[in-house]
Amino acid sequence: MTSTPMNEFLTAAEQKLSGLFACAQNASEFHTQCQDFDLFISDAQQIFNAPNPLPADEISRLKSLQRKITTIELVARNNAALVSDMPDYVDQSLSGLR
Repeated sequence: MTSTPMNEFLTAAEQKLSGLFACAQNASEFHTQCQDFDLFISDAQQIFNAPNPLPADEISRLKSLQRKITTIELVARNNAALVSDMPDYVDQSLSGLR
């Protein structure tokens, strides 16, 4: 695999997403990692504006990265729903004890 700016970006992005998965259960750390990833993506805009077409392997890695981001988003939404539903669950559980 040739070392190109896109390959370097993809390698770093894959590592950062692994870090996001690893801390998905820790809201504070997850938030920090999300902000870091957002900044990383913003800083990489020039890579996406390059005029050369991407080779097939880089396109495949970008698609894989997109799927991982979608999965992380689903995990984050699920975690947020658990937290927001918890007060109602506790109220219902306590009502059953009365």
